[in-house]
Amino acid sequence: MKHTGYFLFAIFLLFSSVGVMAQFEPAPVTRSEVIETIDGKSYYIHTITQGQTLFSIAGVYEVRQQEIADANPEIPDLLQVVRTGQKIRIPRSASHPATQPPQVQTPEPRAVEPESRQHAGPQPPQIMRTPIVVTEFVEHEVARRETLFGISRKYNISQEEILHYNPEARSGLRFRQVLQIPQKTSRPVEFFYYTVQPGETKFGLAARFGISQEELAELNPEVEEVGLKAGQHIRIPARVAQGMGAIPPHQDGFVFIPDTLPVRPSVADAYCLDPVLKSHYNVALMIPLFLDQFSGYSPSMPEDHISFTFIQYYQGVLIALDSIKQQGVNITLHPFDVGHDFATVREITRQPGFDRMDLIIGPFYPETLSFVAGFGMRHGIPVVSPLLDDPSQLKGFPNLFQVSPSMETQLNALAGYLARAYPEQNIILVHNNQPQARQLIEGFKTSIGEEFRYMKQFGDSLNLARVDGYYFNGALVGGRRTNVLVASDSLLHSRTLTPKPQSEIPMHEIKEIIYSTSGLSGLVQAFDRERKNIVVTLIGGEAFLSNYLRELNQLSEEFDLALFGTPQWSDYQTIDPRYFENLNVHIFSPDFVEYRDPHIRNFVYRYREVFSTEPTIDAFRGVQTGYFFFDALGRFGREFPRCIDQLNGFGFKSPFVFEKLLTKDDGWENLKFILYRHHDYRRENVMRPFPKN
Repeated sequence: MKHTGYFLFAIFLLFSSVGVMAQFEPAPVTRSEVIETIDGKSYYIHTITQGQTLFSIAGVYEVRQQEIADANPEIPDLLQVVRTGQKIRIPRSASHPATQPPQVQTPEPRAVEPESRQHAGPQPPQIMRTPIVVTEFVEHEVARRETLFGISRKYNISQEEILHYNPEARSGLRFRQVLQIPQKTSRPVEFFYYTVQPGETKFGLAARFGISQEELAELNPEVEEVGLKAGQHIRIPARVAQGMGAIPPHQDGFVFIPDTLPVRPSVADAYCLDPVLKSHYNVALMIPLFLDQFSGYSPSMPEDHISFTFIQYYQGVLIALDSIKQQGVNITLHPFDVGHDFATVREITRQPGFDRMDLIIGPFYPETLSFVAGFGMRHGIPVVSPLLDDPSQLKGFPNLFQVSPSMETQLNALAGYLARAYPEQNIILVHNNQPQARQLIEGFKTSIGEEFRYMKQFGDSLNLARVDGYYFNGALVGGRRTNVLVASDSLLHSRTLTPKPQSEIPMHEIKEIIYSTSGLSGLVQAFDRERKNIVVTLIGGEAFLSNYLRELNQLSEEFDLALFGTPQWSDYQTIDPRYFENLNVHIFSPDFVEYRDPHIRNFVYRYREVFSTEPTIDAFRGVQTGYFFFDALGRFGREFPRCIDQLNGFGFKSPFVFEKLLTKDDGWENLKFILYRHHDYRRENVMRPFPKN
């Protein structure tokens, strides 16, 4: 906490020293006419003026920032700090004399032969062809009495690998359950070699060649292991060169196989193919730091001082900002100390230049969020609600993003998971009929009923189709309803299948227990000795939970139990961890930190190094939110909401999946659903399991 106090004191000095906002756009840069020759090399001598950045200077002189830093070794911190009045040397290229106006050009890709011989003059890339290993999937239908061990032996893969791609199988195999079995195959892929230039990053290369970072890693697995280095020769798909006109169109001997690598998500908006990008972005962070109640740091300050409330969130955003800058995206963060006070927020939005922000994160309180969301909508600025989980705040603000999913959204997702993972098990809903939670409870009951009806109609449609090989109009196939007769027959012209209304489809029997009236005895009567008992308990309170789990734990040898609880369960400190283990407790939560994830570990190491303390959940929220939206600006510019489908397309690697749940005139809610269980005395994300090693 000592280091946090010093950090907060530095923030206080920063805010108190800035009376008004500075101009948000970097100051213009004019190429210097002063040229000197040092050690046989020609340099421009540039004097830095107020507001200029190394990024803007490098752009005018058409050199990389690292080249400028290398030319000024006596200024070791030049890449981080640029000082007004400082004179720096800038390498002068013979192709750009001082009299020539600056021309921003993107250099053509440099292709090299595998032996790394450089060719004089521009040469077309030499197309190579080699097999790479890709993962494909085959479907396996579980037979009676078939075990996971037997299936793994049949396909020569580990049981954990099967479970990784089929997490629902962790609750046990079911007869006729369909598993996705990964099979590695080798296919030829055409590519050319490209020489990595100093300062280039995976993010920049992927954006330059129009491919995903995942595709780049698939062709160059060594990049993931040892990183990217200047002078390294990496493989780029041949189709990129063809699209750039660097090689002639398809001809004999060139075999292009476009489906051997991951396909980029489909783009509904043409803007996303050619977005409007800027060299510099401005982001406002409206965060309550309560600096008016901070008189100065002292070692005796209590750890629960109000000024420490959101400090770790801010620190997480700063680490995200540092990371995105290393990826080549130039962003200036403008923090504002904003709490509940409406007058303060209104005054900030009136400051010159605030209407030119590219993104606003915050405010954190509903009293001021709606005003800022409206301001952003009028000026075309996306606004992020960092911690509020009320979807009603999205109504009428199509520019507003809600990062924290609502309880209703999480319960809907849980209902879908239960219907898919336990369609034939004994599901029991336990609650106390609490008045304040009645709407959520009724919504969950409706949602789980609809999910089971859907799964039943889906299964019935597939079973009907398997009988005679035909899919009729209205059948559910692959989760979508068909509207044509796929295979026709003269005997079937007058035969149609009319889907039953949802209300006529028998609902999966879900037992409901009001614990405050039925008690433990009523719950035990609902248990089934022949099936797994899935007990969804929508009751909180540490004292209740401790007694509840203790009593159920005594029955864990007699019944097969799996408990599902609310996010609050993870906050209780006095619960015996053996109860969580023995009762196979699952908890749904908007926040889950998987410390086996290498990205999480790297963040923890960096956070410890920079701030000399352990990150809390707020630090993880700050870095995830900051990086996601900073990356969105870097990829698609200020209009990134038009490309949300692509930003959502990173699967497990993305902490967010945004959708408009209401209408197109309303905002975006994060639907990312996280469900973890207690296994081997550690928390395990059942939606994204990691190998034990």
